Order: sequence, then structure tokens, then C-alpha cells
Amino acid sequence: MIREAEYKDIPKLVEYLRGVHQEYARKAKFSDDAVRKVLGIAVSNKKLHNAWVADIDGEIEGILIGVSHQLWYSTQKEVVDLIFHVSEKARGSGFYMARKFQKWAARVPGVAEIYLSETTGPNERLHKMYDRMGMKHVGHMFLQEVA
Repeated sequence: MIREAEYKDIPKLVEYLRGVHQEYARKAKFSDDAVRKVLGIAVSNKKLHNAWVADIDGEIEGILIGVSHQLWYSTQKEVVDLIFHVSEKARGSGFYMARKFQKWAARVPGVAEIYLSETTGPNERLHKMYDRMGMKHVGHMFLQEVA
């Protein structure tokens, strides 16, 4: 089941996201406190920020966190995903989670642009899903990790 995240989910989400962080071995250190803060913001102000989870029998098996902010060159906003991850156990639920994000994002006051990212490397399956959602591919990201 895909549902909006709630305060009571935060401890499980911190654990889930710690595992995601380890899976992708980023250099930045994982901080439980930082993650709790971001999740707290996402679940408390659903007009401007939001989070959805893939809940399978009470276990978190996926998450999408969306945030809005003003564009630097405009009075309008963009909505972006901070993280979008679905475990193998919840495979197939990502489309439904992304659609909920997309519908919510379109209702954010002043929104002009909605972005879903691909930051773990090229993923043809993900590209096809975003295409089915009516999104267009608009660039790439490059990473430099600093020691």
C-alpha cells in the first residue's frame, strides 16, 4: 500500500534510509538527527513538502520525499524529490508512489516545474516510467565526492 508518511513512521524510515545510504555508499556520513529533521518537515507541512511510503504488512519498503522551494530566478516554485527508493520487495509500487507525488506537486501553490531525479546511474526502466507519466528528460547530474 502506498500512503503518506506519518510521524509514527519516522523511526522505521530512519532505519530504512540508513540501509539505502549504505547500499549506495555515499561519502557523506549518515545522520539520524538530520534524517529525522527532514522527515519531520515533510510530514508536518504537506502543503509544501510531503513523503510517501510503500508499506507492506507494516514494514517500510519504499519512500519518496518531495519538497518545494522558490526558483532562484522567479517568484514561482519547483518541486523536487529528495529521495525516491523502492526495495525489491515493493518493486512495481514505484509508479504509484511517483503518481501520488506528481499529483500532489501539481497542487503546490505557485508551482511551475516538477522534477523526479535519477541519481544512482542510468536506469532505462525508470526512464520509461517517467515517460509514461508525461515527464521529459532534461539533463544529467555529475558527482564529485570531497574527502
